[in-house]
Amino acid sequence: MNIEFFPRRFFLLGVNFTLDIPHDELIQEFKKEDWVCWNADVPKGHENPNWNYRYKLPNIKTPTVQKIHNYLHSEQVYNKALDGLYEFRDQFTGLWSMPKDQMKEWACWHAEFMWDKPGFYLEPHNDYRRLVAAGMIYFTEHHDVNVSTTFYSDRQLNNPMTMTTNYGDGWLAVNDYCNWHEGRNASDYDRYSVLLGLTIKTPKDYQ
Repeated sequence: MNIEFFPRRFFLLGVNFTLDIPHDELIQEFKKEDWVCWNADVPKGHENPNWNYRYKLPNIKTPTVQKIHNYLHSEQVYNKALDGLYEFRDQFTGLWSMPKDQMKEWACWHAEFMWDKPGFYLEPHNDYRRLVAAGMIYFTEHHDVNVSTTFYSDRQLNNPMTMTTNYGDGWLAVNDYCNWHEGRNASDYDRYSVLLGLTIKTPKDYQ
């Protein structure tokens, strides 16, 4: 396995993840897992009807999926992600007022598998402030705009850029005003992916 991050436009990286398992075999491994509806853990009053179409994987069973999980959580991948983000140099450093080594210490890198059924949709949004950067890697067989994510340069949805969804394609976006985005599964098949995140730690993370 190998992952690379590369610039697409300001504060937005492309991702290319090369896997050592064919697409069809990985999908069969995903189908062996015990997925949990996202809404099942949402606090009362914060439910979203769209979460009924999204499932997460709290406990991994299959060695194949665990191997991918372990690689994506490795220090090697974390370092590559940080290198990519800090290629934006003064703009990214200034946004968080910390150099790369301090960001690595004060933030945590994470990856979570997702299964989105047809009908899933997230309207244009920014993410919550503790999230420094968010990303996604698609495990779809080929590019399909119906299962993609579209980025906009502002809240008025200017300068749209729809990301490619070939097997192992993805993105990593700095959580800032210039990265409004919406995601969907408007296809007639299931979308499997992994969400990437770089999140500032809280005091509980140090206990």
